[in-house]
Amino acid sequence: MRYEEREFITMYQIDYTNVGKRMKTLRKQAGYTQEQIADALDVTVAFISNIENDFRL
Repeated sequence: MRYEEREFITMYQIDYTNVGKRMKTLRKQAGYTQEQIADALDVTVAFISNIENDFRL
């Protein structure tokens, strides 16, 4: 299997629900708000909320 194919397969094996839950847990443990994280990453609060709550387009 070529490198590009392995990377593509691995990308789809990510459990995005757990990523969002973990991100929310770590953010709260560190004492940050969604607004602070959004500002630091230069994204919207809605984007952070969507990740944490597993909303998908």
